[in-house]
Amino acid sequence: MTKYFHIAPTMLGEGTVVLPGNFGRNLKAYSVGPRGPEGHFLNLARELIFESVRNQYHPEKVSRFEACFLFESHEDARRLGHYINTSGVIYEASIVNQDAKIHRGDFSIFQDHTLQQQISFMELHEGQAKGYWANTPQMRIGTGGVWVVETEILTDSPIRLERRIGFVNDPVLLG
Repeated sequence: MTKYFHIAPTMLGEGTVVLPGNFGRNLKAYSVGPRGPEGHFLNLARELIFESVRNQYHPEKVSRFEACFLFESHEDARRLGHYINTSGVIYEASIVNQDAKIHRGDFSIFQDHTLQQQISFMELHEGQAKGYWANTPQMRIGTGGVWVVETEILTDSPIRLERRIGFVNDPVLLG
């Protein structure tokens, strides 16, 4: 059985089964009232663009709205977790349904800070989405000049949390 790593927003018991679609459910629940953080709307807009591109060019692939998200290594979960949830919990996880769809996307596109570019929001994210769905993650130079491949895994299977590894913001892990 392949070992993966998952970042959960809260502490859960070992053996907990996480159903696909939590990310999409949370996106769909964003409030437009005074308690809704406005920054979330940019995430929602980006994800709607990604979903539109997926539907148009790769409808056979797993929807980000209906997926569980994983990393291939503990190192990736540890290094990239602060982009997902700064107080998240890292778990070793397994895919419940071995016949489920899996997509490996390049997580590095979600880290790009492209505010210096003179490009429209739609054009930027449509281009990123086309690459995310069509291409395999590419090796690139990470922090400290080390070559990395930053892969995020989507699956339409439930996942099982096998054991808690630690917290995203744990200074021992960040060392």
